[in-house]
Amino acid sequence: MGKSIWLAFVVGLLCWSGIGLGQETPRSQFALQGTVSSEAEGKMEGVLVRAKKVGGTISVTVVSDPQGKYHFPANRLEPGQYQLSIRAVGYDLASAPQIDITPNKTAQLDLKLENAKDLSPQLMNAEWLMSVETTGKSKGQIEKLECVGCHSLTRVFESKFKPEDWYPVLARMETYGPGGRKLPFQVPSRPPDKELAQWLSSVNLSSGERHSYEFKTLPRPKGRATRVVITEYDVPNKGSEPHEVLVDPDGMVWYADFVRPHLLKMDPKNGQFQEYRLPDLKAGFPAGSNCFEIDKEGNLWMAGLKQGGVYKFDRKTEKFTTWRLPYSDSAYSHAGCLILSPDGSVWVRETGSGGHIPENEHRLDPKTGQFTNYIAFPEDMKIIPAVQREPQGIGYLGGGFGDLSYREENGNKRRHQLYGSSIDSKGTYYVADIGAGYIEKIDPRTKAVTLYQTPTPNSGPRRMDMDSRDRLWFAEYRGGKIGMFDTNTTKFKEWPIPTPFAGPYDVGVDKNGDVWAGGMHTDFLYRLDPKTGEVTQYLLPTVNVNIRNLGGIDNRTTPVTVWIGETHQAKIARVEPLD
Repeated sequence: MGKSIWLAFVVGLLCWSGIGLGQETPRSQFALQGTVSSEAEGKMEGVLVRAKKVGGTISVTVVSDPQGKYHFPANRLEPGQYQLSIRAVGYDLASAPQIDITPNKTAQLDLKLENAKDLSPQLMNAEWLMSVETTGKSKGQIEKLECVGCHSLTRVFESKFKPEDWYPVLARMETYGPGGRKLPFQVPSRPPDKELAQWLSSVNLSSGERHSYEFKTLPRPKGRATRVVITEYDVPNKGSEPHEVLVDPDGMVWYADFVRPHLLKMDPKNGQFQEYRLPDLKAGFPAGSNCFEIDKEGNLWMAGLKQGGVYKFDRKTEKFTTWRLPYSDSAYSHAGCLILSPDGSVWVRETGSGGHIPENEHRLDPKTGQFTNYIAFPEDMKIIPAVQREPQGIGYLGGGFGDLSYREENGNKRRHQLYGSSIDSKGTYYVADIGAGYIEKIDPRTKAVTLYQTPTPNSGPRRMDMDSRDRLWFAEYRGGKIGMFDTNTTKFKEWPIPTPFAGPYDVGVDKNGDVWAGGMHTDFLYRLDPKTGEVTQYLLPTVNVNIRNLGGIDNRTTPVTVWIGETHQAKIARVEPLD
């Protein structure tokens, strides 16, 4: 090996491991290493190798490089016995190995993979959609699937229901809200959607033990996407859904439970959790919270969903303060996204199904407990003509979102519907109109409403984040893109995510200007470099995790660390890129 080539190899290894050039690189720098290979491919890049201590609740995952090699940093695996597993679509481990990790020594274990005996448990939601789309019968049906709010699509396509079996199932599902919670009000019955039921039976296992179509899969990670360490923490209650995650100034990790009346704190050093019970605002109504924020004093704020209110948690006293929304006495009251204003006020959305209560934005003054109401859409804005849909496939997803539905689209109209919100440095309020594809601006002083349509029609803007230059970044759920609205110039820019059915849910901007996103249909955490347009896709070790909030960006580390909730798998993940 030539001198220059050898030097490049050494520098690359040191950069990967985070060790400076002036330091020694002893063999014990790694706790465990080896090579991943298969008979079909030989040495394999992009295989996720996960190590979990036997009987433990924390797992660590690394990804094999272009030579098929994987390395676990020594400071990530404490001594003990570990169970190894892999994620590589189409492959299983030939055996399920365990290995002992001992101090100051690198364990060596090569992994052999074999063709998977059953591919279906390995499929992400997006891969199921890619697969059924090939049947040619899916146009107009995929957009009706709102299943991923409660569970993965594997349950749908692995079912054995015939058309008539689907009728009561579909009717029952209409009575449940996000998180699989029974809605606290009567839902009007509708005639069964026989076309949808027939299609579902044509793509599930009702006619035999094998699906009638070939499974389509996404490629494994490569290049930059392999240079990452992912740590997953099992949460204490398996029925918990960690929807919102953030890191406080002391480095503690917090999450707001989407379905249980609890706020939880985790110490990332040991994975120990502490639970705090949320006060009941409406006894007997579904619990859970979302839209998690932290203020300048370190207090935590949450929206109470079907509890119809706002929670504030003082980290010093460990006490809650609560406020009920103006229409909270109604069974239809729903506290949606919440955002903190620079002046100390709190904006929170209140919506209700079927127009039973007004769709308002409320601005809470915590000092007085008084709400100022803002009409989100004047009468002449409430119903607008339908816009041309994006084609099925790359990026596009339909879905109902409550009052918004394909039924309205087929009726050649669309309804405005509010979702995520943000606020600029001057206190001007912005909200995503997921229903009709607009960014809405509300002037807090004049209450004037201004709408800006996204460049991609019907893009489904969902959750958002404001950067230090008052540029509003948002996830285009239907458009499969990351959008940016410059509030200073009122100009838009969009970047596509290179994954079919990506369905980005939320975005977060880090200290370097990179934009992070995730969604409910893939297990990728997306990292956009707006300067180059490059999107790096970090694959998570667990299948169908359902990523929601991206508020857990920790800018104290270099490189930046991102914490996310694996909503449907009762885990919290720490994603640490190595560059």
